[in-house]
Amino acid sequence: MSAARALLALLGMGAAVLMTGCSAANEPASAGPTHAASAPVKLWPNRPPATEPSVESGAERPIPVPGMPKVASGDIRTVDPVAVVKAELAAAPKVVTGPDALDENTAVKAAACAAGAAGHKGCPIRTVEYYDLTGDGKADAIIGIDMVDGFLSLRCYTLSGGVLTRILATVAKPMSVQVAGGDLVVQEPTPSEGYEQRTVYAWDPKERAMAIQSDNYRRSTTPPGSGGGTGGGASASPRKRS
Repeated sequence: MSAARALLALLGMGAAVLMTGCSAANEPASAGPTHAASAPVKLWPNRPPATEPSVESGAERPIPVPGMPKVASGDIRTVDPVAVVKAELAAAPKVVTGPDALDENTAVKAAACAAGAAGHKGCPIRTVEYYDLTGDGKADAIIGIDMVDGFLSLRCYTLSGGVLTRILATVAKPMSVQVAGGDLVVQEPTPSEGYEQRTVYAWDPKERAMAIQSDNYRRSTTPPGSGGGTGGGASASPRKRS
């Protein structure tokens, strides 16, 4: 055998050892069931996209909505989103920072909404969207509240033992809001021309809430002239995403 052939044989034996060196004990453990792959679904597609960036971001913790009765049916679709927002307003009145933040004008309008008026003219509460965010096969609720200056209060809810529980609350200036594979994806403009911020919220089974899975900047995918440009710097606001 030539020296070259001998060297190739030794390299081949080394590769085989590396490929077979991992024992069953070192194999990656399963992370459990995952959402079936699906195309992103855009929420509230008829709403105009923001053209200026929002402010800070953060995570959420599960919070039972105060004043809301247990949902005996186990179907979150039976819960009126107007009642949910009003219950949170009553529990945290005149709050202008944090996850419960609503400007005074929006709070007044939301408090005046009639039962079942979400999505109707004059009510800042958008039509509720239902998607499985927790991976338990049941619908969860996504509520959006339009505020001043193009801000959106974005809140998600699930049922935990029949108790309506908020699993995400954030304030954004979205170009779009989507659900993809059970994740909530929020795209926002940035001060940098041609770039956008993409924040992905995913269910965290340990925290029992939606947590930021990724938060990054990338080149904008919004076509020029569609209202999704970057505009100037961040709009001045005391509200803080949380």
